[in-house]
Amino acid sequence: MTVPEDTTAPAAEGPGGIRLGLRANLAQFTLLVAVNALVGGTLGQERTVLPLLAEGVFGLSAYTAALTYIVAFGATKAVTNFFAGTLSDRFGRKPVLVAGWLVALPVPALLIWAPSWGWVIAANVLLGVHQGLSWSTTVVMKIDLVGPERRGLAMGFNEAAGYAAVAATAMATGLIAARYGLRPEPFLLGAAYTALGLGLSVLAVRETREHARAEAARHPAPANPEHHGELTTGEVALITSVRDKALSAASQAGMVNNLNDALAWGIFPLLYAAHGLPIGRIGVLAALYPAVWGVGQMLTGWWSDRVGRKHLITAGMLLQAVAIGLVAAGTSFPVWAAAQVLLGAGTALVYPTLLAAVGDVAHPAWRARAVGVYRLWRDGGFAVGALLSGVLADLYGLTTAIWAVAALTAASGLVVAVRMYETRPRPHPPPPPLTPAPGAAPAAGRFGVRAAEGAARPTLHRVPAEFLPRITDFLLSFARRQADEVREVPGGVAVLDRRYAASYDNNRLVVTRVLDPAGLLSLSEAVLGHLPHRRITVLDDAAGTACAPAMEAAGYRHDTEVVMAHSAAGPAPAPGGPPARPVPLEDLRPAALRQLRAWMPDADGSVVRALTDRRAARLRGAGLVEFLGVRDEDGTVVSWADLYLDRAGGTAQIEELVTADPHTRRGHADTVLATALHRARNAGCDLFFLLADPGDWPRTWYARRGFTPVGTLHVFTRA
Repeated sequence: MTVPEDTTAPAAEGPGGIRLGLRANLAQFTLLVAVNALVGGTLGQERTVLPLLAEGVFGLSAYTAALTYIVAFGATKAVTNFFAGTLSDRFGRKPVLVAGWLVALPVPALLIWAPSWGWVIAANVLLGVHQGLSWSTTVVMKIDLVGPERRGLAMGFNEAAGYAAVAATAMATGLIAARYGLRPEPFLLGAAYTALGLGLSVLAVRETREHARAEAARHPAPANPEHHGELTTGEVALITSVRDKALSAASQAGMVNNLNDALAWGIFPLLYAAHGLPIGRIGVLAALYPAVWGVGQMLTGWWSDRVGRKHLITAGMLLQAVAIGLVAAGTSFPVWAAAQVLLGAGTALVYPTLLAAVGDVAHPAWRARAVGVYRLWRDGGFAVGALLSGVLADLYGLTTAIWAVAALTAASGLVVAVRMYETRPRPHPPPPPLTPAPGAAPAAGRFGVRAAEGAARPTLHRVPAEFLPRITDFLLSFARRQADEVREVPGGVAVLDRRYAASYDNNRLVVTRVLDPAGLLSLSEAVLGHLPHRRITVLDDAAGTACAPAMEAAGYRHDTEVVMAHSAAGPAPAPGGPPARPVPLEDLRPAALRQLRAWMPDADGSVVRALTDRRAARLRGAGLVEFLGVRDEDGTVVSWADLYLDRAGGTAQIEELVTADPHTRRGHADTVLATALHRARNAGCDLFFLLADPGDWPRTWYARRGFTPVGTLHVFTRA
């Protein structure tokens, strides 16, 4: 329960005007799509021409030697991906994007004038660095802009633009090479792409890192405690590669997917040429696969936002395996063309969906690094694929190498089916309607809560006695998790947060037992002595009662709070009024700020702002933290409450239920409360509790809605 007399130190204002979503950031999002198309074009300049250049100009007959440029590209790009995430978190997204384009400037010239194969390998090292920095950064920037709701769609547009450009450039360079030769004309297209991409990135692209920070500020604490926002790069790498089932499954599937791409890039053109296909037709086949892949991603990214990630990834990997087998079995242009369409469709199902899955699981604070680790594994597939297919082709022939990769792809799809869990954020179902029963409403109190006229009156249920220890454990855990610093003390913990140095609730002792009241006073001075206040919360009623005389004699104010619990399914909101839904912290802040100013007209503005802003610290307090609210017809939040959920323990806390003064007596508080109970029930919680002032009217209001007193905690404060 929040106490209005509590004060906090001012918090820094968040960056103004930052809003998440595709519509809100459409212009910048569209620009980044165009930039990524240019990134894809720089890669596409090689797809048709370079395998033929290796054999026809440089005389490389061994497949393994001919594919060394793909090994160089893939290995370099994979490593660069890893560092791109860390660099973009540290220095910002735009500097990394611009650096990637600067590295790409020499690539066309090296390919045009290369006197030996070593120059081509050097060009592909630079190309790998460019792709790792620039493509990775455009991915992260789009994820930053759109937020969680349209992540799959964003990745679909991103990858569609990139691979549509790969396809168009592969076809264009094939046609140019058929008319003018393998060098230099095909690579002039890449030079134009590089100059345009660098210019747009420097002059028009804006930094997006603050969008990720805005999302992180309101991001719910994850169900997995390993996935909090403060992880080292090594921890991120371990979670993404091994510990998390979804992230590790995505990483291996990404590697196999790009292993297939290396096969299509380096081996397929050689197979087609061995069967007598002219360069123009080889260019068509080289373009067909990335064209279907690119265009298809605009649908599959959106689709994964609707139906989920796992099944699309599994189906896509298995479809790729079928397509690769068809290439191995085929001997004619129509069969190979059909296989390229199937391969493009399978890749379209997989590619944006894997990135969306990584974005689903990773916390915004380390998402860029997680994307970097995933892309390290994924683009490492280029190197692995080039080496594996080259060695197998040298030893057993092109067809055997292709069949082996088809089998490996099918196995990867089965790994996803078995190991991966569904990652798509699921919307909560709306609460069912309930016919209201007549009843009177009590008067409003200091929290602005008013009962609805006609609110339902559920039958009171007896709460089992064993629920109180669960509540105590929950409160202690919440205090630990939201704290910036935790110190173990006899009988409990000291929780501290330098960002809110004057906040009583964020800087206090929380104890479950008191062995010696005098010792508790000494402990308070030792731990909280650097602060202008002392706050001790005793979660055990008997211990709090026993130490009260000594605490009061030492100048502490003694308050109690009633623990009220609810074990029955809560009443659903009455039909006809606006529903309660989760609201972003940035939308709740103005309403909470206005209400606090109304309650505290004489308080300093910085104090009022800080009382509002410290709500962000609660996001770490439980496995899932939601802010529920009712909006009026203008979209303004007019009634709200916090909901803290511990799915593993089956416990939920409902806290700080408020209705803004102009909107009371309209049933909003009942709607918010009932929705909170409903969502907690859907999350698997069988115990719901709250804290109430024993002498204020809301205690009676809550009792009429099924909450039963189960205990008392004691709060000792000295300012």
